Formats: sequence, C-alpha cells, structure tokens
Amino acid sequence: MKRIVYISLFCFSLSLSFAHAQSCPDGSTAYQNGEYNLALQEFSFCLEKLPQDSSILFMNGITLLKLEQYEKAIPFLKKSIARDYQPIRNTQFAIGLSLAAIGDNDESLKYLKASVESGFAGFLRFDSSQFDHLQKDTVFISIKNEAYKNGFPCLKDENNNSFDFWLGEWEVFVNETKTAESSITKAKGGCAVH
Repeated sequence: MKRIVYISLFCFSLSLSFAHAQSCPDGSTAYQNGEYNLALQEFSFCLEKLPQDSSILFMNGITLLKLEQYEKAIPFLKKSIARDYQPIRNTQFAIGLSLAAIGDNDESLKYLKASVESGFAGFLRFDSSQFDHLQKDTVFISIKNEAYKNGFPCLKDENNNSFDFWLGEWEVFVNETKTAESSITKAKGGCAVH
C-alpha cells in the first residue's frame, strides 16, 4: 500500500510538470503514453523554440533518464534547476539517480542529500536498481532514512512515541476469566497506533 501511495505521489508530481509544459503538449502526451523516443523528439523540437523553458528542460532530462541516457540527462536537469524549475528537490533526486547510474557515487550522494534536505519524501525511489551498489553505503542509508522521515514527518516529533507503552500483545481478564485478546502495533509508518 505504501509503495502505491509513493509511486502515485511521484507520478502526480510528474503530472504537475505536464501542466507547466503547456508550451510542448505533444511531448507531454508522448511521455504520458510511454513513447519516450517520440517524447524526446518533441521536447528537443520545443527546446529549439524555447531554449530557456525550465519545464521543457526538465521533461527532456527526465525523458533521457527514462531512456537510460543518464549522462545526457544530467545537463538538462541541471539547466532546469538553474532556470528555477520547481520543486527543485525532485530534479536533485533525478540528478542523483543519474549520477549513481554512471558510477559517480560522491556527486550522487551530494545531490540526494540536497534533495532530502529540501523535503524529498520518495524514500521508495531509493530502492531503484540504479542504487543497488549503494545499498550498504552508510551515507546512502542515512539519506534514505531521512527521506523516510520526510515521508512520515511525525517521526521527527518528540511526542510521537508517547503511546509506545501500549504496544504489545494483551489479554483481558474479568474475574480470572480471559475475555479478550488485543494486539497493539505501530501503523502508518510509525505515525499511528493500531
């Protein structure tokens, strides 16, 4: 369920980019249909007319990322940040993913850290295959944990554990006769008691 929610949130954030890429509707339509080669042609054509359009720069970079052309994607993504494409944290994450895919781990970790510090909460995206070689890296693990906390902000609240005394398996007795059982666990990523 959590994976679906976060994948949906990321897809929603991409759909917001389509709303901003009104100057290149054909590219957005091709991208949404998974026709990435066609989308790339359309975005490249649109960039000839509007080379400073941050949303087209971003979508061109993301399309190259989808086509696993990571080295080509990075400059477009960086230019979209320079042109103040929002939210920057999503673009920083995409750059970090691309850098990891080409083996530039130090730069990747810098961008991932900046993304999470800016509020990136898509912690499930840290399970992408591009990060397989970083899964045991302590800095990467720390960044991923911070993204998880961004996804569940209650984990940063000092009062979040106030009801932990209640967690566990319970039996209810009335006059020495067992009448019920109860299992109390954390839920919603640790933000609720169930």
